[in-house]
Amino acid sequence: MKVREMEIQIDKLGLEKLNVRLGKGGRVHWFLCCQNADNGNLVLYDGHGHAYTLPLSAFWPSEVWKVSVSDISIETLFGEDDGVLVDGVLARRSPRLDLTDYSE
Repeated sequence: MKVREMEIQIDKLGLEKLNVRLGKGGRVHWFLCCQNADNGNLVLYDGHGHAYTLPLSAFWPSEVWKVSVSDISIETLFGEDDGVLVDGVLARRSPRLDLTDYSE
């Protein structure tokens, strides 16, 4: 997905956009958002709009706006529906927050 496609849908969900990492052709590799900067969950989107959530307190205890996607090491588990490891912390799939990829 392209950044603008994702931003429109992320805005409708009321998420705070934190950072984005682009891949080949200007497509999004990862997009990091937050549900509530004070005590909410981080929401990590892959390039297809699949959402993964993890508790803010489990990953970054303060100043979430300093988070940089380029600092994140992400590993897919057995299948994308199992979640991903973000610097060793499990981020679970959250289909209710998925974005629609209109480019497919």
